[in-house]
Amino acid sequence: MRNCFVSYKGPGSSRAGLAWVGQSLTPASPSSLPPVLKTFQFNIFQSYILEFGVDANNIPYMRVIANGGFVTEAPKTVTNVSQANPGIVTAPLHGFSNGDWVFGSTFVGMTQINARTFVVQNSALNTFTLADPLTGIAINTQTFGAYISGGTFARIFTNRQIPYTLADLQYLKVVQSADVMTLCCVNQATGAEYPPADLSRLAANNWNFVTTTFVSAIAAPAACIAVPSTTIDNNGTGDTKNVPAAQYAFCVTAINANGEESVASPIAYTPSDEVTASVDIAITAGSITVTWAQVAGAVSYNIYKAPAAVWNTGPTSLNAPQSVPIGSAFGFAGSATVRCALRSATGSTPARIFVCSSLSLARAPARLNRGYEPSPDHRDLPLKA
Repeated sequence: MRNCFVSYKGPGSSRAGLAWVGQSLTPASPSSLPPVLKTFQFNIFQSYILEFGVDANNIPYMRVIANGGFVTEAPKTVTNVSQANPGIVTAPLHGFSNGDWVFGSTFVGMTQINARTFVVQNSALNTFTLADPLTGIAINTQTFGAYISGGTFARIFTNRQIPYTLADLQYLKVVQSADVMTLCCVNQATGAEYPPADLSRLAANNWNFVTTTFVSAIAAPAACIAVPSTTIDNNGTGDTKNVPAAQYAFCVTAINANGEESVASPIAYTPSDEVTASVDIAITAGSITVTWAQVAGAVSYNIYKAPAAVWNTGPTSLNAPQSVPIGSAFGFAGSATVRCALRSATGSTPARIFVCSSLSLARAPARLNRGYEPSPDHRDLPLKA
């Protein structure tokens, strides 16, 4: 038994160690930093080591290690390798570029190429030459066995979407969920900071790096208007004094087919004066009509309401009108689906109509999470509680 610890009681136990996998794409020097390795494990049967580094051209990269070697792309068939200095490889339509690292295998005759990694040089449509990845010296195949048949070269999979510099990679933090690894990198020494990103495994040789965006996928309504049906001036009593009044504030968000919600629209305030202000609809019959601009791709809308600012006009009208404070918290008031829009609406018409019933908002049980069905003639209807 090799590479083990032997107990004084007799049994042995395996000892963890390192195995040669391949040469890193990050060049080494006495003053350079090494690449960074991160473990990616989907389950006990699918696990990888991810190599993050920066190549000799100062371009960041990520490569994948699995089953004791670097993961490669689909192999390209070779039809001939000359015995020359440098040896010329013939592989029709290989698609390799200068600087690509390739792995050779299954050569008959010229077996010196098998299980070795090379760097592509002098790439042409159907041919290329090879170089040693450590020294950069072209491969002389004059002393190799004559090519007989077979052979493939497979390019080592290399993801170039990675943005991290070598100095910043030392601060790379990761967390994984299933096939997605989330990356965060902030250099504590220099303050260099990268936006969070997701690295997704689509296949062993297909990984996608996407910067995380926190922007909603759907736009917010561009405008929002709130109009009271019953004001101090038309409250039905013929008296504009001693009328409980209130200012209301609303905002609207749009929701797309995937359930993603936009940020809020501009806030719509009802008037706050001694004539056009709304009555306090918590105690006086009335309603607030909230109208907002259409949003492309929206399937429904959520309406939010701030606590009302209430005052009494008083017999001598000495009580100052109140306003909804800036920074007020808005709570969910109701929702409307796209079918609530006027069916005749065009792009120039603010189409989404919603009427807030006084009883619904002030006194009704909390069952306001559904929209309403418009009448056949498209008139505004109150939200049914």
